[in-house]
Amino acid sequence: MKKLRDMLIKGIMDEIPYVILNGPKGERRAPDNVNLSFLYCEGEALTIEFSFNGIYVSSGSACTSRVLEPSI
Repeated sequence: MKKLRDMLIKGIMDEIPYVILNGPKGERRAPDNVNLSFLYCEGEALTIEFSFNGIYVSSGSACTSRVLEPSI
């Protein structure tokens, strides 16, 4: 699982500009977690584009459900 996680992170960060990895790298990261921020991109558009390619993501956390403003 860790190898797949790391391959996904590397592939995205190598190919897409303005991406930030949230949280630690390597052994300190949960093996099933990828948390990325895509700067200059609307979350809804990103989730739709990913879903067309079989990748399912969320654009926020449960505590911000239905709120379009970033949490502080």
